[in-house]
Amino acid sequence: MNRNTSAALLVAIVTVAAVGLAFGAGGVAGQEGSGELVNGTVDVTNDTESIYVDIVAVDDYNGSTAPDVTVTAIGVQPDQDVANGTELYTETRTVASSTTESYDYAFNDAERDSYDRIAITVEWNGDRSLIDSTDWGSLVATTGGGGGGLGSGTSTAALAVVLALVAFVTMRD
Repeated sequence: MNRNTSAALLVAIVTVAAVGLAFGAGGVAGQEGSGELVNGTVDVTNDTESIYVDIVAVDDYNGSTAPDVTVTAIGVQPDQDVANGTELYTETRTVASSTTESYDYAFNDAERDSYDRIAITVEWNGDRSLIDSTDWGSLVATTGGGGGGLGSGTSTAALAVVLALVAFVTMRD
């Protein structure tokens, strides 16, 4: 093989590789399938009021079919395996583009007394790349509080004036 043939062959290989990368890169992100987005647990205390899962979709599906998401909550008693727990909640929804699907499950007193943790699973079916993010956890009751500070009646304008005065006095020196 002479120098010109080698150069032409190299250019052809690079061109084919570049075209393959340009048109093939999007294929991985758009794969259909199913799998798990979340597999975790939340501790249950006397103050635990509910669990939540938020699924955030991407802004534009570009003609792709919306994915389905299933959330399951399983109550787990002390010294019990998740596989032997009690299914408290399961729901499947289709997640539309530019939306947040929120799942909530509120506990009753008997469930707070029975379970020391809740296993949460979130499974998807469809195009995983259309799900931007997931957020999950528990909401816990809080009591009282307050004391000190500026109080809830203080306006933003009053706070801005105070900060401006402090800045003016500090800068003058």
